[in-house]
Amino acid sequence: MTWNFLKRVGSVALVGLGLVALGCSSKKGDDDSTGGQSGQKGDSGGKGGSGAGGGSGTSGTGGTAGTSETGGSAGADGGTGGATSGTGGKGGAGGSSGTSGTSGSSGMSGSSGMSGSAGMSNTDGICAATCSKSCTSDSDCDTSQGELCCNLGDSGSICEAATQCPRFCTDDSKCDTTRGELCAPVDLSYPNECTTAAAALTSCKVDTDCSSGDICCGIYDENICLPPSECPATCTKSSDCNTGSGEICCTTVKELEPNLSADGLCLNPTYSPCPQTCKQSTDCQTDVGEICCDGVCSTSCPKSCKTSADCTSNSARICCMSASVRAPKPTYFFTTGPTCSGTAYTCTTLGELGSSYCSAAAGCTSGSSSGTCEFTPEPCSYSDDFESECEMHVGCSYDVDTGLCDGTPAACATNTSSATCGADVGCEWVTGSTSCTGSAKPCSSLPSNTCSSINPACFLSSSSGI
Repeated sequence: MTWNFLKRVGSVALVGLGLVALGCSSKKGDDDSTGGQSGQKGDSGGKGGSGAGGGSGTSGTGGTAGTSETGGSAGADGGTGGATSGTGGKGGAGGSSGTSGTSGSSGMSGSSGMSGSAGMSNTDGICAATCSKSCTSDSDCDTSQGELCCNLGDSGSICEAATQCPRFCTDDSKCDTTRGELCAPVDLSYPNECTTAAAALTSCKVDTDCSSGDICCGIYDENICLPPSECPATCTKSSDCNTGSGEICCTTVKELEPNLSADGLCLNPTYSPCPQTCKQSTDCQTDVGEICCDGVCSTSCPKSCKTSADCTSNSARICCMSASVRAPKPTYFFTTGPTCSGTAYTCTTLGELGSSYCSAAAGCTSGSSSGTCEFTPEPCSYSDDFESECEMHVGCSYDVDTGLCDGTPAACATNTSSATCGADVGCEWVTGSTSCTGSAKPCSSLPSNTCSSINPACFLSSSSGI
């Protein structure tokens, strides 16, 4: 996957903050008179310049009295709020605001516009270890080091290495098709971009639309081809899942991925977390360091900030307000953990290994065993004085008068059952293959906790989760 620029905020969660525009003026005094001059068409608007004394965002409310000379002055004070209360000067019903030039009657008052209260707040930034630089053009970035002003859509733009900067597209015309590029989705949270076929997400309707062992996964809003280990089964209750292998029905999965169509997924918490929702930290496992962070229990929580002075952690000292903290989170791909892989032995082969393998294999039925009577029989005289033994020794006869066992023993192979073979002195029944019929289940369908014990040709392999 791409979007490496999102990883620069480390463990910081990417919260969906709205873009915040700053006020246009930060000066005080007569320079701020433009608030009144542009805002008021009448004589009272001319008084706006006298608002040199102010600069606080709250004075914007005074701007609503723009029909009076005093009100005009208050409008100018709002204008001096600069980045803090740039729209405070918008106001008078009879004139336009200090910062936007729109008329007061059009509704951009100090409280409803981009004022100090509606603009920068304690949720404007995230404390982070590093922060990508915001930009408006390539000249804002270190192009000598290969940086470009990378557009992240509505979130804004950041300086990023050109190789990591996505090129959004609507068709292949903007892509380098001579190098195998095409315009395709690489993430469900972002528009299509120029990429390679190997990195692109493949839409599908059925499994045959996919390749390389992938399946058509329908747990997201859009069906895409994924490895079976990244497409957990849907569920409404835990009994729908393989509880024997540690799975539970996780019904809070949309906290991890909002683009899911499924309300619940069968997950093993050892390999894929199941979020615990909360209203306060006491709802979480505080004994292991969990706190309630944005409605989900977590062992860490990104701190919001207005300036870097608000960031007190040694591992996150920068108040990052760039597009990287406003961009949508990349699609979360789940994992079922290690899966059973390999090519399963057939039932016939399992029968050759022994009846125990056949009976244990899913899909196979064990039948009768076959075998042969082998080795070399003892001479008849071996059973002298042992009448019953002599009589079971094929080819021998017992003389009750002398107690001798006379004759020539037959070859062990003449015994056709394990019972007569075992009774024939010197012979032993050697078991052959077990009759094993049916169709062995493929490795991929076997539970991970009994994978190789069910079919010796199967083995556990780690998931390639993203």
